[in-house]
Amino acid sequence: MTQNSPIVGQVGRPSKSSQDAASYVPKEYRALAWLAENNPEVYRELMVEKKKDQRHRRRIAWAGHISQMIGSLSGLTALVSLLALSWHMTDARQGKEAAVVVTTGAVSIVAIFVTGKWTKKSKSEPAVVQAQ
Repeated sequence: MTQNSPIVGQVGRPSKSSQDAASYVPKEYRALAWLAENNPEVYRELMVEKKKDQRHRRRIAWAGHISQMIGSLSGLTALVSLLALSWHMTDARQGKEAAVVVTTGAVSIVAIFVTGKWTKKSKSEPAVVQAQ
């Protein structure tokens, strides 16, 4: 072997493969491993808080989904009631008024729900966190 070639297992010098493997580990994980090794009590408290935070984020995400479903069902209910009202008005020979009721009500309801679905979520709204 030549003088410049690295020898695997040489004392004081890590092998190239171990350097490559360490470069794939994110700094956050290395910091957590250091914390677990040097201060296990703080590490346990941190992990408990992290689990609480994940559970809270999942609950907030579910609450957002539930409120969106309630809003959609309320909009559908309002649209059905407008259709029933316009049907009754058409039976009472008030077709023009029925058309006005349906079009203005339906357009405003649809506009609210379509624009609500096309707006971007703000950065303060949590993303859904998968259970681990």
